[in-house]
Amino acid sequence: VTSQRLFLLAEMVAGGRYVEALKSPSAEWFFMSDDNSDLRSSEKMNTVPNKFWSQIERKMSKISSISESVEAELLAIAALNIFLQLNYTGPAFDDKSILDGVNPHPCFADYFHVCPQEEEEKGRTITDRRHTKYHNAVLSELAVDGMWPCQVAEVPYLLLLARSILSHLVSADGRPELTVFTSKLFAATCWSARAMVAHERLLLTNEPSSKLWDQVVVAFERCIAEYRKEDAENSQLLAALYLEYGLASYHFEHGKKGKKLFGQALEASELSVEVTGSEGRRTKFQQKATAQMIVRATPRQSGKLKQQESLAKSSEVKSQMVEHPEDNILFETVQYENGEDNKVSELSVLEQAILLALCLDVKNNNPADGLTAEEMSAYLARVLHHHDD
Repeated sequence: VTSQRLFLLAEMVAGGRYVEALKSPSAEWFFMSDDNSDLRSSEKMNTVPNKFWSQIERKMSKISSISESVEAELLAIAALNIFLQLNYTGPAFDDKSILDGVNPHPCFADYFHVCPQEEEEKGRTITDRRHTKYHNAVLSELAVDGMWPCQVAEVPYLLLLARSILSHLVSADGRPELTVFTSKLFAATCWSARAMVAHERLLLTNEPSSKLWDQVVVAFERCIAEYRKEDAENSQLLAALYLEYGLASYHFEHGKKGKKLFGQALEASELSVEVTGSEGRRTKFQQKATAQMIVRATPRQSGKLKQQESLAKSSEVKSQMVEHPEDNILFETVQYENGEDNKVSELSVLEQAILLALCLDVKNNNPADGLTAEEMSAYLARVLHHHDD
């Protein structure tokens, strides 16, 4: 039964059906009410610093196998992805009632003082819940060292859910029987770090939380140590970890550390990057070529298989492209005198992300003048050569 639940849940998460995942049989098993618990008692709840986290800890106590640990991890991933989708990436949900029974789960409704009548009066929309007791109760759980989260955040309950589940999976303090299973979950630490970065970005403060930063450092260092063991097989994963760690450093205002990590990501990805100048023309009627800043980026590992994949991908993209007549004075891209500079090597999405990270470093470590903008535009132009950016 557990394996069937797990395969169904994994299929939902892999397919981006996150709301379905939070209503799946795995969710029903994990969030089922505990008949033997009485955490709704106000006297008991007032003695616990992180009240909601203590309830999640009780839910985690039912885990008795690695498969069930993976189920809990996937539920947390689904919750975090919905939070990021509604607050950052989009798209928004057309059906406003799609999160009924998930925001929050019924087993936590009494704890968060969710009032059905109040929901009916407000139309049961996600946005209208921002000023309810439920919304404020969730935000109070996400407060860190007196720093309050952003009031207009959508579905902060799902971030709280993801943070609490992943933190228990990673730490499992005082629970040796749980550690036996969770120690096998290598990706849980990485997802926990991502949830912590999202938590920090939600806080309204002039300075980042040192408490969250310490936890993020421990999580990322642990991930990197695990993936360093097999560099040949995990070079791309290691590069992605360095990149995420660097971006997290920028969010926590550790720019120098972030720059170093971007360099390590570049090295791990085996991408060759050179910022230089080359003569070229920007307009159709330009008679004399002038110096243009260019970013030359080529992957060092260009094996036969990768070349075949790139050619197949390029042909597929070209078949979907819409041709535009050259009516504009400006060329779509700079036409360089050196023919090699007009050829563009295929880059993966990870390699494009590393280029954008280097562009971010240029922006944050240089004055806002014309030269900085020109160098940034060279990085952006290199990424915009690809149609999967």
